[in-house]
Amino acid sequence: MDEPDYAIQLPHFTGPLDLLLHLIRKQEMDIHDIPIAEVTHQYMAYLSTMQETYLEVASDFVVMAATLLSIKSRMLLPQKATDVDTTEEDPRTDLVKQLLEYEQIKVSAEVLRERAMERALLFTRQPMDLSPYASVGPTPLVAVSVWNLVDAFRAIYRRLPKETNAAEIRTAVLRMEDVSRNLLERLRRYGRCFFFDLLQSANTRSELVATFLVLLELMKDQIVQCIQPHPLSDIEVIYTEKDVVSESMPAEHHDKG
Repeated sequence: MDEPDYAIQLPHFTGPLDLLLHLIRKQEMDIHDIPIAEVTHQYMAYLSTMQETYLEVASDFVVMAATLLSIKSRMLLPQKATDVDTTEEDPRTDLVKQLLEYEQIKVSAEVLRERAMERALLFTRQPMDLSPYASVGPTPLVAVSVWNLVDAFRAIYRRLPKETNAAEIRTAVLRMEDVSRNLLERLRRYGRCFFFDLLQSANTRSELVATFLVLLELMKDQIVQCIQPHPLSDIEVIYTEKDVVSESMPAEHHDKG
């Protein structure tokens, strides 16, 4: 049996299945065991009222009426004598299947309708127009000047306590060669370090000054490069892999000490 198209809109019911399901649920009938005679009677009565009121009734309603009458007549026929193991298919099976599928679709449609109503109560912010920024590339790395380093150095220098022992200052000056070697080893190992991390490893102001002077000398010899990826971000000290270190630098500072 071909299934008719049920998309036609009527005053109360969207199609014959909708009407039939309404009659079954209204009378609290078992959809799996439809009293076909009673349902057919009610359906035909409603169809007659529709024909009197609207004159023209959709053909799918008429087709369903014919289907109900056919099922009713088949169920009234006496059962043929058959084998015990053979059972004839219930004439209502196909109709019950269509009704159950239609009811499931109807429930799903109601859920979607409720969600659409809930969604209509939500107000979202309109997305920003980002087209003006489409051609903007990444922020270029900013080379750091010596004065930027001096400002950062002062901020760390003020945090350390003042030294009163002259021997400590003399010892720190004599260790500048060690400071240079340790700093280079660290940069060669990691490739880059943060400026504040390098200076904060100093325990005294003298060690801090020695580390800063070594760093300036390495910048002068282009062994390291200092950059600032973003405004106000930490300064990065990058090892340039130029391993030509001025050997005279520690000696000069030692003589000056």
